[in-house]
Amino acid sequence: MEHLIEFKGKKYSWDKYINLLCKERNIYIMDNHFASIWCWLQEIDLNERYNILHIDRHYDTRYSHIDKWIENIPTKLHELGIEDFISLKYDDPNFENQDKIMYWDNYFPIFHRLYKENINKYHFITHKDGTVFPEMEALIEEYPIKGLFNLMDYLFDKENTGNFNWIVNIDLDYFFQQIEGSNITFRFITYKSIDFFLDKINKYLNKKRISVITIALSPECCGNWENSLELMRYFSQKLEIDFNIK
Repeated sequence: MEHLIEFKGKKYSWDKYINLLCKERNIYIMDNHFASIWCWLQEIDLNERYNILHIDRHYDTRYSHIDKWIENIPTKLHELGIEDFISLKYDDPNFENQDKIMYWDNYFPIFHRLYKENINKYHFITHKDGTVFPEMEALIEEYPIKGLFNLMDYLFDKENTGNFNWIVNIDLDYFFQQIEGSNITFRFITYKSIDFFLDKINKYLNKKRISVITIALSPECCGNWENSLELMRYFSQKLEIDFNIK
């Protein structure tokens, strides 16, 4: 596995820090989705259109300063190295100093503004946490949680969703739930169910229908680093990647 950002340890990740980015084949792993756009741009063809499958507790469609963010992004974003990408900043009207553009929850509105001609449809399987970016609404199809297990063949079938390759975006916090009013967070989806899902992902990886997969560990939203790393190690066995972060 190639380490694009060397692991900085089990540090605070949260909304705008990245402590890990690695890849194997067309699968990218990070501690949050801070670098998702950059990863997608490494693998997709900007002359093609794609379906996007988003599996996450949250929508990740915050758009509070979308115009300012876009104004401060270079025209050829796809040519930036990862360090330059994560260092992008803008003048936040709420603060005196510059702030980072990329966060863990605003990348979809940014990607949509910049590359909407490359998007056929968004397919969202979430817990419906957050607010959808209005400009994306017409292209979003939403599915219930159980869609993760009984809709994969339907979604990837060309007769149902068109002859487009896929960007698959997974946040491990989808598989966890916090008990309200407590500090208890547990994985509520069984490994047997996860097996079924990952078998489908492998099937379409092998058929070259999936162009890129991004996986976020989201340790805070999974309860802690140990929870997310344990599940990621399970994912890595099923996806046959050498994920060796302990």
